[in-house]
Amino acid sequence: MECDYADQRADHPSDSGVSLIRDDTVESGRDGALVKKRRASSALEDKAPKAIKLDTTGNKNVAKRKRPFNIFNAIMSKPAILETFVTVCPVEELVSLYAISKAFHYLYNSHMTTYVLAATRLQTGQDTEKIFPLKGFFNTCGPDPIRRNIRAENAAFKARHATQSSGSDLATATTALSALSLPEKPRWIPTLRYLRMVSGRHKAALGIIYYLFRGGERLPVIPAVNALKKMWLAMDIASNANRIGLMHNRAYWSNEELRLAMCIIEKIGMSFKCPLQRGPPRDPLVATEDPPITLCELLFGQRSFVSMFKAMDKKDQINERDLTKMWSNYKGTPSATGAPVGWRVMGTPPNIVGYGNRQNWGMSGTVERLLRVDELVAKECFRRKLKWEDVHLDQEMFKYIDPKTGDHFPSANR
Repeated sequence: MECDYADQRADHPSDSGVSLIRDDTVESGRDGALVKKRRASSALEDKAPKAIKLDTTGNKNVAKRKRPFNIFNAIMSKPAILETFVTVCPVEELVSLYAISKAFHYLYNSHMTTYVLAATRLQTGQDTEKIFPLKGFFNTCGPDPIRRNIRAENAAFKARHATQSSGSDLATATTALSALSLPEKPRWIPTLRYLRMVSGRHKAALGIIYYLFRGGERLPVIPAVNALKKMWLAMDIASNANRIGLMHNRAYWSNEELRLAMCIIEKIGMSFKCPLQRGPPRDPLVATEDPPITLCELLFGQRSFVSMFKAMDKKDQINERDLTKMWSNYKGTPSATGAPVGWRVMGTPPNIVGYGNRQNWGMSGTVERLLRVDELVAKECFRRKLKWEDVHLDQEMFKYIDPKTGDHFPSANR
């Protein structure tokens, strides 16, 4: 058998040095097994993708995957779209994004003044900056996160402009600018606290006008909201002198706004009082008796209009406990003998009960009563000699009877 195999191999044409093996044939023996493995690996390479993108970490075994589309990152990549987004975004959602996203935090800090003022003008009106000036709300402002110095920037701009106009050396102008020794303290700008404050006050004032409208008391919306905001600023002041000075300011309070504020006060009083209800009996011979306070006067004596808004709101309406707490803080009588340590009267310490109607909220030791905002408006109208009887009827018939045609407007409850 061995001789026959050798003879067959000797007679094989491959001995002549020319390989006649086809692509689909494989040599036998050890060399044939190697050729088979090589052809199998080449077939797998043909089926594999020709180009493989590797990741940035240098790992050759992991292919780079395309990130999914993120609309928030796309918004932040365009400055114009980002400015529009932060202008129309609600305040609470904006605060959440500012606290969560690091990239949004940096972009918002880079142009905080522009974004805050743009959102304030769009969401609360164009006159909000004048009604609530930034200098009066120092606790809602903060230093510029980018540490901009307006004086230094203006001086640098003037130096560059002078250099270009006169043709002098730029190095000389830079040396003169550094010799000015300008302070490095950054400017004070409005923050998200200011935006949240003005947004909350605007919603409360707008809600009061809305509930008056639902009750049949109609008012011009935008002027009435601005008048309520100005009265709110007077409620923030803790002394009578500064409150009266604010009411005397004709640049801040015009005659038309005072008349409108008086009309708002009257309609709020009508909504909180039944016309058929009589007040408690009072002895006219006792001049020293302290007259009882009504609900409307108690609400106007608070430090904000939030209590009045809650009193009108049916969903978040104040209860008897809240009214008792407000009365004890505003009209209660302090304890002369004192009380045990830690005791409180409806959340108010016993030694400052009834201090809510005193100047500086009773902290300065004075016993002079703080004028309410409705009293301030009435006194200022009388001081300016504004004839209330000339416009009273027109304001009461506002949106009820057309002054030009005399026709009736549709009902507010329809």
